[in-house]
Amino acid sequence: MKSRCKMYRVDAFATKPFTGNPAAVCLLQAGMPQKLQTVGLQQIAAELKQPATCFVSLLTEGDSFQASSRFGLRWFSPSSQELPLCGHGTLATAAALVQGEGNQQDTLHFETLGGQLSVQSMSSETSSLPTIQITLPKSDSSMQLPNGLKLSNESLKMVMGSLAIKEILYSSKVRNALVVLADGTTRKQLESLQPDMDRMVSELDTEQLNGVMVTCQGEATDVFPYCRLVLSCTWGSSKQQ
Repeated sequence: MKSRCKMYRVDAFATKPFTGNPAAVCLLQAGMPQKLQTVGLQQIAAELKQPATCFVSLLTEGDSFQASSRFGLRWFSPSSQELPLCGHGTLATAAALVQGEGNQQDTLHFETLGGQLSVQSMSSETSSLPTIQITLPKSDSSMQLPNGLKLSNESLKMVMGSLAIKEILYSSKVRNALVVLADGTTRKQLESLQPDMDRMVSELDTEQLNGVMVTCQGEATDVFPYCRLVLSCTWGSSKQQ
């Protein structure tokens, strides 16, 4: 008898369908992680072609998606690369468990490649759906890029165009680069960027780089103190936040 896996498609960072950042969430029943193994998970992620495919699993006998508070969690890009950390995928997984499976735990804990992540579910004052909040670990960052990774101002012009760069930081743990634009760069300028994603993916070393995040200081009317554009090297997509 073939095993079946329940799947959700969730839009994170969204208040209405077809917005935000999508992810597929697959609930792996007991025994399925061992049966599928990594290659099976990679094949599913490649077939689904979502920015992130999340595989959540039960940790001990007697656990359930409806009542447990601790789970295993792995994320894969559509190019079959396992991701060391995925914030929107973790939020999507928690939403699937809380809203889809009826899990009523106040806090959900996930054992991941990037360490333990915790997600809180709380009632919302403006919606009938709960608010889901994630606590992410502080990532290391350095001005020193790894050997062989070419990420100079010149190579980033394919993404930034003529916008001036203040500094470039790199996190070896999540294999992401953070490009901080020069003071005075506006949100409008950031949002007007039209990066050549195909060229970026082909020229940058995706073995050492999952993505590039571009940020500038927020404006007085913004809800958050900064604006961010996320460019995924493993998928070839961009997302403004």
